[in-house]
Amino acid sequence: MSVTKGVKPHQQVQTLLDQVVARGLTVRGVVLDAGFDSGETLLLLQQRNLNYTVPIRKKGKGTNRRNECYTQPSGTITTMERVTEKTRQAVSTRVLVWERTGEGAARVYAFRGWGDATAVSEANRARLGRRRYRERFGIETSYRQKNQARGWTTRTDPEYRRLLEGVALLLRQVWVCLTLRIARAQRLAPSAWVAEFPLAEMLDWLTQRIRARYPRTRCITLPNKTLTTTATT
Repeated sequence: MSVTKGVKPHQQVQTLLDQVVARGLTVRGVVLDAGFDSGETLLLLQQRNLNYTVPIRKKGKGTNRRNECYTQPSGTITTMERVTEKTRQAVSTRVLVWERTGEGAARVYAFRGWGDATAVSEANRARLGRRRYRERFGIETSYRQKNQARGWTTRTDPEYRRLLEGVALLLRQVWVCLTLRIARAQRLAPSAWVAEFPLAEMLDWLTQRIRARYPRTRCITLPNKTLTTTATT
């Protein structure tokens, strides 16, 4: 999805959800980052009866309903009530306050669902929601790695830029498959890091191979003669 200037976070979420549904897929839960913690987004997810986990950011340094949650002890499950900034619609959501060992600061997660309320306790559903949020870091990592392989351009053509994104994701996935084969051959654990073959190494090998197969000749025409070099690096 191409995001244009002025599109609000909840509008982006609505568009993506509509695209998924239009393709015949069922969305049961949504995990978003803190940039989507607006009241409008929470209302949208509630109206669609979706499970969700969204971290809630602090707002300013004063006392408000967001910041009050951060004063609660880790493990607290409470209700946060607020209103949307422009339309002043009332928003209510359950939140979990959680501080991971060694972090030194708590985080607040808005959550809903993640299990049958009659069969699963709210505490377990809150922890499951937090676990679902942690799982999204695999997505964050893949996007950071994708940027290593993305071609650089100044063109604003969205189709061309989308092509570069697709190629970068494909290269990253090729690297994943290759490291998986190496890990299996070395009998490593599924979560082990294959230090011998970082993504940058594969990209460097590929770059060298392309340059060797398709050498580029640079020609500069001077008044009396032509200066020509063959680029090999």
